[in-house]
Amino acid sequence: MTGVLAVCSLLPPPWPELAPLVEESKREGFGFLVRLRREFLDGGNRFDAPGEALLGCRRGAELVAVGGLNRDPYSREPRVGRLRHLYVGAAHRKAGIGRVLVAALVEAARPHFDVLRLRTDTEAAARFYEAQGFAPVSSPHATHRMVLGALNGGPIELRLERCGAPDGGAGSVPRPASSLHPTPGGDSMSIALIQAERDALACLGLLAHAYARFDVPVEYPGESAPSHVLGLNIHAAMVDSADGEVLALERNTIHADGSPLQHGEQRALRTAIARVAVKRPRQPAQAIEGYYRSSMFMGKGTTPADFLDVGATLYTTLEPCPMCASSSLVSRVKRLVFLLPDHKYGGAWNLLKPKFYASDESQYAQLAVAGLGSALADRVGELYGRVLAKADGLRTNGVRDTHFLDFCRDELGEAFEMLRKTTPADLRSAAAGDLRNAATLAGFQRALNMPSA
Repeated sequence: MTGVLAVCSLLPPPWPELAPLVEESKREGFGFLVRLRREFLDGGNRFDAPGEALLGCRRGAELVAVGGLNRDPYSREPRVGRLRHLYVGAAHRKAGIGRVLVAALVEAARPHFDVLRLRTDTEAAARFYEAQGFAPVSSPHATHRMVLGALNGGPIELRLERCGAPDGGAGSVPRPASSLHPTPGGDSMSIALIQAERDALACLGLLAHAYARFDVPVEYPGESAPSHVLGLNIHAAMVDSADGEVLALERNTIHADGSPLQHGEQRALRTAIARVAVKRPRQPAQAIEGYYRSSMFMGKGTTPADFLDVGATLYTTLEPCPMCASSSLVSRVKRLVFLLPDHKYGGAWNLLKPKFYASDESQYAQLAVAGLGSALADRVGELYGRVLAKADGLRTNGVRDTHFLDFCRDELGEAFEMLRKTTPADLRSAAAGDLRNAATLAGFQRALNMPSA
């Protein structure tokens, strides 16, 4: 699989390009794409009501996935949406494409719907949607739902921009500027570009740190899974949104320290708290609670610009466990981004946030690197896609999610070399005048004893 991945609107539907996916889905025993085509052509469902959308993913020139968003016909509430007809071509599965498409559909739903529902008939699909933040429900018309307000505290606008058809001619279709960082207005492309390159650098920094601090698994008699000398190969970083400083870069040390509390996220939070206390200390007239809510890692706002400019982001190689998810919420982290979903211990943030921290304007998401013309982000996205695919295969073979990076030494080494060779000249955001990502690059390289340009 090669080519840059792009999310595009499929309205009006390009039926000749959709035909291979329709036929393949029929052979696999799924009838929903046939129904999509029939209902569109007879006028039963044309995805043209307010808030509705039909999106697809292209890898290079090939249309490889499709998914729809409707107002839920089974609900009387106008602000309940329904995710429908999601299908990824068999040759393109386990590459993160489904995750990117679901993220784009969720963001398209936010301005119009408060709840998003879906129905699936397979256990594998149920696990997939739960990894994207959907929760199981008992309903005759839905198996899963997502409360959209629980993710980032408020609606944001998704504006589609023109995206040429493969031949660049008639039939060109629009695409979102970014699947995770939709357009709030203003200079949307620069906001999405800066965030995409920041996320790409954080991904490289985490994987390179995992390579440099790699802990070889050790077998112990009587144990069902390998142990380690230092701790699990799970790493975390904190990046300050204001200036791009890498506030912390840590790894799991539960075995070296003899403490089950020494998770990478816990260590990163403590290191970052100490750094911020010096960098922007609490003023004498400010209550400590107010400092946590406004100045340490948090700030007001729910637009893409706010998540780019305000507070700090906690990045982690594996979706946080309940302890670390809770700590990030208690610490009022503005944005939390994880690389690999954890099907056993993940998902706690989505349960805790609406119950205990509903008013915090924070965001939780799996990484989705969108290039937006950044060659660096494209390269990182391709490497990240391979790590995701390997993780999916390892999970199928019974490997624990917490041990995935034990088997990714080659990919970690690629990330190390990519980070070592990257210079500020490779950053489109720096060329456009925003130097925060250059500071992030230098911070990761310095932490890993690399010579920075």
